Amino acid sequence: MKANKNKRKFNISEIKKNILKLDTSYTHERKIQFLLDIRGYLIINKVRGSYIEFGSFLSEMQVAAFHILSKTNSISNFFGIDIFKKFQGFNSSYEKVQKDLKKISTKLKIIKLDLSKKKNLTKLDHSINISVIDCNEKRSLINSLEYSIKNIVSGGIIYIDDYFVLDQDNLMLKSSLKKFINKYNKKSEFFKTYPPFGLAIIILDK
Repeated sequence: MKANKNKRKFNISEIKKNILKLDTSYTHERKIQFLLDIRGYLIINKVRGSYIEFGSFLSEMQVAAFHILSKTNSISNFFGIDIFKKFQGFNSSYEKVQKDLKKISTKLKIIKLDLSKKKNLTKLDHSINISVIDCNEKRSLINSLEYSIKNIVSGGIIYIDDYFVLDQDNLMLKSSLKKFINKYNKKSEFFKTYPPFGLAIIILDK
């Protein structure tokens, strides 16, 4: 590059400073960026429905979604779904999370559900415009993905936090994504990647 052609040496302090500046300092930074990125898309395209987060844990991102996306007037309710018990080192209290959310808005709702059991998702009945999938178990990821594709409005967006995770020699969810899109007569368009593992796609009716 022209800006670098006159350089004769590098500055290690400058390199370290730039790394610190660009490195992720907040664990939900990529998810927050996703929410900021979709605001204009929702408004201009009038994509309306419910925000649903599969694997909401403490509902930190659910609350962020409420604060960022409420202004778009595109979201009717913000749902967080989790098993709400100790699992793989994660532990959250349904009662405490519910109490915290009630202080913020009645539009923030949580549902206690074991997503690893597909039959449990039949209890849900929501038209989705934003689906955020962040589960810690493969079966839960697949079930949440299928429910999302089946119930998302045309033009809705699915964010998968762990899409670029390998399972042997394949991306863990790639075949399931293709299978469910065909099963429910949908089509998908790439939206954006969110390193290290996140992917956002637009789901459309055929």
